[in-house]
Amino acid sequence: MLNQKQLVIMLNMQNELNKTVDYEWVTKGWDYMRAVALEAAEAIEHHGWKWWKAQKMNHSQLQMELIDIWHFYLSSYLQIHGGNEQKALKHIIKDINEIDGSVIFDGQNYIFDKMSMLEKLDLLCGLACAKRMSIGLFFALCNDIKLTTQNIYEQYVQKNILNIFRQSKGYKKGNYYKEWFGEEDNHHLMKIASQLNSSDENYIEKLWGGLEEIYNKVLKQNNRI
Repeated sequence: MLNQKQLVIMLNMQNELNKTVDYEWVTKGWDYMRAVALEAAEAIEHHGWKWWKAQKMNHSQLQMELIDIWHFYLSSYLQIHGGNEQKALKHIIKDINEIDGSVIFDGQNYIFDKMSMLEKLDLLCGLACAKRMSIGLFFALCNDIKLTTQNIYEQYVQKNILNIFRQSKGYKKGNYYKEWFGEEDNHHLMKIASQLNSSDENYIEKLWGGLEEIYNKVLKQNNRI
């Protein structure tokens, strides 16, 4: 399970990302559960559900959708507590400690071990549409797709750093170059991350520095610096 240090880092990063999008984000009332529902629907597509045609599960895309859902879960915890990271942390730890492998929804008890991954995704989507979270269900899905807690932490930090980097470089205003030398920025991020150790105290700073170095070359190529 995610440890307290990892949760502290992720909650802080999520708060900072949300502030980058809108400094007053806590008061905006954004519907993070709607976002979760739509991400869950995308995960269902990557899993494959059409019985009338051959489909293959896209493992990496499924993992990415779950990481996106974790972003919105963290935002929801923060939103509930007015952006207070300590209170959100206590809430998450409490929910983690109370995980019992099931959830009651619409009067029915759903036991995760007896459900397929597709059924769990349906349930996650349904809960989100009803404006509810289940951290136990989320981790059960991560287990299905072989997404360890260390993977969750690493992929979350990487995606979060990229999101903040994009915003800081003009993504919201449409001034950001997403393609770098023939590849999207996320591919460059993966290359940078593959050369680093996530347990390094300066892991986040090194990820950012690597992105900055390459992006400055992109700006130079486009005569922006």
